[in-house]
Amino acid sequence: AEKVIEIADEDGEGDLDQGEVSEEIWSEISGADLDGDLSLSSAELTSYLEAADAERLNEFIANRVEAIFSRYDDGDGMLTASEVSERRWDRLAEADENEDEAVSEDELAAHLAARAEAASEANATDDGAEDRGRRGMQRLRGFRRGQ
Repeated sequence: AEKVIEIADEDGEGDLDQGEVSEEIWSEISGADLDGDLSLSSAELTSYLEAADAERLNEFIANRVEAIFSRYDDGDGMLTASEVSERRWDRLAEADENEDEAVSEDELAAHLAARAEAASEANATDDGAEDRGRRGMQRLRGFRRGQ
């Protein structure tokens, strides 16, 4: 968020003002303006972007779990080795938290969320602030297009 603000901050005040972005973008991100001062601090923008990312991630995970279960589940709400290939089971078994040799939708969703979090942490340490700033601007543009 700091890099996004640095890129878009025309007046150099260290925040993102309503007049520094298009009306369309502002209408998408104005909900992040928690103190109502018509500008976004780095903390406000960071919270907003993280919440939006989390919402999209949760939706992706829910859709992925639904797709996997609708394809492989025999109707009991659990996936077992007998319902999938050996290769797929090797991967799914990692989600079997209670070690009952079956994976529930909740176990799979939690496993996918943990993997996404680990990947996110690895990405945060692997690239520079400038790259994160560019991705932040792309996310803002994506919100505008409803992506």
